[in-house]
Amino acid sequence: MFLKVAVGTKNGEILIYDVSSSSLIDTIKAHSGTVWSLHVRKDGKALVSGSADKDVKFWEFEEKDGTGEILPVLSMDISDDSKLIVTCSADKNVKIWGLDFGDCHKSIFAHEDSVMQVAFEKGSHYFWTVGKDKLLKYWDGDKFEGIQKLEGHHGEIWALALSHFGNFVVTGSHDKSIRVWEKLDEPLFLEEEREKELERLYENGIADSLNREDAAIGSGAAEGESGAAGTETEVSAVTKQTTETLMAGEKIMEALELADRERETFREYEEAMSKLSETDAMRLQPPPRNPVLAAYDLEPEAYVLRVVERVQSTALHDALLVLPFSKVVSLMAYLNIWAEKEWNIPLLSRILFFLLKTHNNQIAANRVMRTILIPLRKNLRDALQRQKEIIGYNLAALQFIKNKNDVERTARFYEEEGWDEEKVKAKIAEGKKRKRVVLTA
Repeated sequence: MFLKVAVGTKNGEILIYDVSSSSLIDTIKAHSGTVWSLHVRKDGKALVSGSADKDVKFWEFEEKDGTGEILPVLSMDISDDSKLIVTCSADKNVKIWGLDFGDCHKSIFAHEDSVMQVAFEKGSHYFWTVGKDKLLKYWDGDKFEGIQKLEGHHGEIWALALSHFGNFVVTGSHDKSIRVWEKLDEPLFLEEEREKELERLYENGIADSLNREDAAIGSGAAEGESGAAGTETEVSAVTKQTTETLMAGEKIMEALELADRERETFREYEEAMSKLSETDAMRLQPPPRNPVLAAYDLEPEAYVLRVVERVQSTALHDALLVLPFSKVVSLMAYLNIWAEKEWNIPLLSRILFFLLKTHNNQIAANRVMRTILIPLRKNLRDALQRQKEIIGYNLAALQFIKNKNDVERTARFYEEEGWDEEKVKAKIAEGKKRKRVVLTA
């Protein structure tokens, strides 16, 4: 049975005491800085020390230098099978070492501040870490990946301890509290934990690279630049790129490419027809339709509209942000066709205004867009005017129906009460007289 105690001192020495005799056995000048932590291997045949001199040292019969830490090593722990040792330091990293060759298997950026303590779970290579960033984290030492992050403390976490069976964890914090974290029987899904972590990163502004930041939409200002002189910074839309919006954007691009190819094929067919004589033109067979368009029995512009309509309303703007400018030009051509045929004018208007706002500078500098925007403006204006007339006509009809209903209800009320015309006039006159009296009083 191992009855020895190893003690690290501020002057860098390791003192070995015999417990049974209460005597000092050996003194080793191990480090040039303060010895912050020591750990004896489970089989009692080796010792590991961590110091402020930025070294982790493995001790058997000879010294083994385990360099790699940038700042002082604050804590370490050895797995039950004596195969791994994990160390943590003030450089915010956790390092996993192999005890067979003393090599560093992996260095993990574990916390946003100093990692104060680390501890292996009994009988496994899973380990826990705590840090000054107020977080308790759970790790897989074989796959070198985080499993779970727990928040609860309001101050720096300085201490960590695991139960013998690993069913709960105890942490001590600078916020003057000790918290007990109990393991539950509920299954833990790593994908959900990763999604939560991504949500947190997004909220902190780390994952905002997919979205516009300081510049006004369509301003063309470089990242970090404010608006031009004399102009106020525009409040941009709340956007968030997700897998769904990226897939929706890709579907729109695929639909545009398919429709463009179909229209180009038939345009070439019509040009070839125009160059032939009437007899030869009748013999020329039209090209086969795209199988997708043939299956849905739709024209190219109708198919693009169908794909766009299937995008969720809340994800439409984010999906449009995925489109490169070349696809925006192509989509504008289809918007013109939709306006000419008066297809889904509300959706058309929403897409058009968003694209004009987002790609304002590019559209203004592109002469090709002029040939698309001029007929689009005319067709959309005519379509909106007709919609306005229809809405006005319907509102007038609804107002007429409402007035007619009010008259019928009033007449029905009088008939049910059994009042004749004279009583009604007398009642109205009495009401007017009462109102005049109240006003004079």
